[in-house]
Amino acid sequence: FRLFHGTERSIARSIIAAHGFDERCASLGGLYGAGTYFADCACKSQQYAVPHQDETFTMLISRVTMGGAYPTTRQHVDQRRPPRQPG
Repeated sequence: FRLFHGTERSIARSIIAAHGFDERCASLGGLYGAGTYFADCACKSQQYAVPHQDETFTMLISRVTMGGAYPTTRQHVDQRRPPRQPG
């Protein structure tokens, strides 16, 4: 899949360009816990892009492999991993 990721320019240059997306370094403050969030619509990722001094935004188009989905109806703030799936 090719998906969008909005971020700060400094993060894109210093962290992502050097090390790639590493969920071990992700903030625990995400709505569904630690992780790297992508969207199939640029307008959603743009909401997370921080404007630079020249009023431009940084948006990455990333080739993303998808693992098993964890469907949920609630938030999972402060979690590093999804809860165990039943069965």
